[in-house]
Amino acid sequence: MAFCVVKRLSVAFALAFGLAGFAAAHADEPVKKPWTFLIYVNGHNNLSSLGYEDINEMEAVGSTDQVNVVVQQAREDGNTRRLFIQQDADMSTVTSPVVYDFGTKADMGSADTLTDFIVWGAQNYPADHYFVAVWNHGAGWHDFLQRTKGISYDDEFGSHLTTKQYAGALREASHRIGHKIDVVGNDACLMASLEVAGEMSDVADYYVGSEELEPGDGWPYDDFLRSWNALNHATPTQVAQALVRDYVASYSSGSQGSSSVTFSAFDVKALSQLNEPLSRLKDEILSLSSSQKKQLVTVANNTQDFYESDYKDLGDFLLNLRSAPALTSAQTLDALDGALSKVVIANATTSHYARAKGATLWIPTSQWQFKNYRDDYRELNFNQSNQWLQALESLFASN
Repeated sequence: MAFCVVKRLSVAFALAFGLAGFAAAHADEPVKKPWTFLIYVNGHNNLSSLGYEDINEMEAVGSTDQVNVVVQQAREDGNTRRLFIQQDADMSTVTSPVVYDFGTKADMGSADTLTDFIVWGAQNYPADHYFVAVWNHGAGWHDFLQRTKGISYDDEFGSHLTTKQYAGALREASHRIGHKIDVVGNDACLMASLEVAGEMSDVADYYVGSEELEPGDGWPYDDFLRSWNALNHATPTQVAQALVRDYVASYSSGSQGSSSVTFSAFDVKALSQLNEPLSRLKDEILSLSSSQKKQLVTVANNTQDFYESDYKDLGDFLLNLRSAPALTSAQTLDALDGALSKVVIANATTSHYARAKGATLWIPTSQWQFKNYRDDYRELNFNQSNQWLQALESLFASN
């Protein structure tokens, strides 16, 4: 059984996890900092080697008096472990101390595992603010490469987090630490979705992710941590905006080369402002004739989409609807644009995705897409709040 050290972790608390490993408690209480950054690196899949690369990027800056950087790393080549990231100049080897070793491989597709990491991190690395990032494959709210919807796919255990389980894990953690998580981030593909963010309304204040696939290099952790520390007592808004800026810059002939990317940040607290105008748009769609509904599907087909073609950029969809004024009212489009501008607090893209405004909405353009996913969509909090599915049902009942 591997030895592990933490700043403050009682034996009783360690046993309460039901996990292998043990801790040696320090007498000193941990120092509270402005931020703790908790990164859940699920390498139980074909991304394992990339986890080492990203942790080495984190070590280029390390933890500071402003930000604790703490990683739970699942590896194909060893036990799951927790690291307190410290600065070093070696970009080929992870040298940060192991502060908790599970003594085995932990199921990173389990909601309980994610919850425990967040609670443990908050207890041992207390801060004024918490940023929780999940690092792995992502799929938005439905299928990706014939996998089930969700994030954090663990090939060792054959598990993953569905959209509901992901939000549930964060909800339980936020309940146990006594407040919402300041920023929830996804170093994963296809997660800048209004539907996924809608599950986080009582969990997080801010939410960040990519509308499109992410390159294998993922986030530029070294660039981002430098920007973050330079802000000095940064607000959650500033942190989210810095990541958006640094991520896209890193792929614009920057530190990660050149790739076509998107990245955005949501103010989750503002999501409810979309409900009334989107419900109004739904009602307008319901009143259209059969031929007008077919025209609206054509508008959707011409809207910016992503790897999953039914993930449409809402801002671009609204812009395209303005070119077909017989379909919707300008007042409704104005209201939706205004609400969206309050939700998306930062958005950046490379030139290939210049039309992307930062947030995807489910707009299927085929009967297959609609029938395959409608039952799952019906249960999402986002749909429960505005009944967007009724508009889609109307479109496809007429085709």
